[in-house]
Amino acid sequence: MNAVAERGYLLVRSDGVLWGVSNGDVRRLTRQGLRYHLEVGGIALGVDEVVGVVPELVVWPVSSALRRFWPEKAGGLAVHAEAPLVIIDPRRLPRALCIEGIEGEIADGEGRH
Repeated sequence: MNAVAERGYLLVRSDGVLWGVSNGDVRRLTRQGLRYHLEVGGIALGVDEVVGVVPELVVWPVSSALRRFWPEKAGGLAVHAEAPLVIIDPRRLPRALCIEGIEGEIADGEGRH
């Protein structure tokens, strides 16, 4: 990818949760039936909707208080168009989105293990 294409964030939605992933971390985006698959960090993630691309986001770190209540790993938090979103860390992908299991596990069709 060129430098311009790597900037910004791809915003996606799955099960009502808005997620953001750096464009530079997305290796592939395809449509699979009613869902979309994106490849991040060598793993396929399944999402319900591609919301769009934003050129930049202010990303805040995840606090230890939130980690007690949020079951997924996150690279940070942001807000876009008054909607909160979770930033995907390509080194620690959220299990709720994984289609191909992490470390050899196989996920069911809903992305759960």
